[in-house]
This record gives sequence, C-alpha cells and structure tokens, in this order.
Amino acid sequence: MVTKKIFIICLALFFIPFVSGAEKEISGADVQKYLKQVEQFFNNISTFKSDFIEISSKGWQSSGSFCMKRQPAMLKMDYTIPPTKIIIVKNNKVIYYDKELKEKSVTSVYSSPLAFFLDPKVNIRENLEVISCLKMNSMLVMVFRKKDDKDEENGVVALIFSLKPFQLTGWEIYRNSAQMDIEIPIRVYLKEQKINQKISDDEFKGYD
Repeated sequence: MVTKKIFIICLALFFIPFVSGAEKEISGADVQKYLKQVEQFFNNISTFKSDFIEISSKGWQSSGSFCMKRQPAMLKMDYTIPPTKIIIVKNNKVIYYDKELKEKSVTSVYSSPLAFFLDPKVNIRENLEVISCLKMNSMLVMVFRKKDDKDEENGVVALIFSLKPFQLTGWEIYRNSAQMDIEIPIRVYLKEQKINQKISDDEFKGYD
C-alpha cells in the first residue's frame, strides 16, 4: 500500500539517525487521545517562532527562521543559509520568492497539508485522515493525509512531537511539487521555539 510505504520512508529518514529503542504503533482510542492533544496544542497557540533546519531528499541542508500568526492567518519561512528564498503565507496564498532571481510563484494555501496551522480553530479530524501513529521513546509521530486528496502520495505530512513537554519539533512533507522548485520530501526540524510572544504584522509585509 502506498501510504504504508510513505510512512516507512518517513520513519527511516526522520528518526533512525536521532532515536533508538522501542517503537510502538498506536491505534484505536490511543490515537484519538493523542489527536485531541495535538489539536489542543495548536489551539493554544496564537503565535509561534523558532529557528529551523530543513533537509531535502538529496541531503541538502538549509536553515533560517520560522514565524506564524493565527490572527490574522500568516506564516513565514525566511531562509538565511543559503539566503536564497522566502516563503510567505497570507491571504490564503503561498508565495515562494527567490531572493537571487527576484522571482516569485504563488499557489493556494489549501494545497498544503499544513494549512490547518492557520485555521481559527484547528480541527484535524475534520480535515485530515490519520494514516499512522507511532510512539518512539519520548517522541510521537502522526502521519496525515488530506481527506479530499485523491492522490495517495500527494499532501501527506508527518508531524513530530516531543512528549515531555508536548511540543511540535518538526515535520516531513510529501506532495506533488511539479510547479515549484522544491525538493520533496522535505524534513524540517524546529529549535528554540517561542510560543505566544508578540509578532508584528510588519513581519509579513511585502512579496505580494
């Protein structure tokens, strides 16, 4: 099954270098328990800032800063190493801007499996299907696919959480990127998170 294959790839790429020990596939009521905890985590966030490291499918590494604001719904990933691009999400659009070429491409925010980040009230169960849920030591991996997506290999995201404290530590995305110059899958690791600190709307200006 394609989704099972994707899940195995996610685990191999994301976790083997960093964790060891017992892993347990979660099912039934335990999935619902963790799903409720994930929704509660996101719904308690008004702003989110962190540094990030991104690794492409070919092993290329980038880094930069990530910030998100729920009201109004906006998100930004500013790449500083190498300083070549910026991603802005606002007005229901995703803007990919190449700093060197001074070119941009635009797509709908709803094409991303991470669009629920910006919903006024996060309801994962309404919008996403849980493919797999795995617990590895102090980490939780939940793999989702958009419910309305007919392509099993498009719009799949693995969210990774630490359990103590319960906190988002990264994600891995699988999606069709034919229109974007992006290596897929991509893995994003978050570090030095700052939650519910003031973020000015000016942070997201420009690139329209």
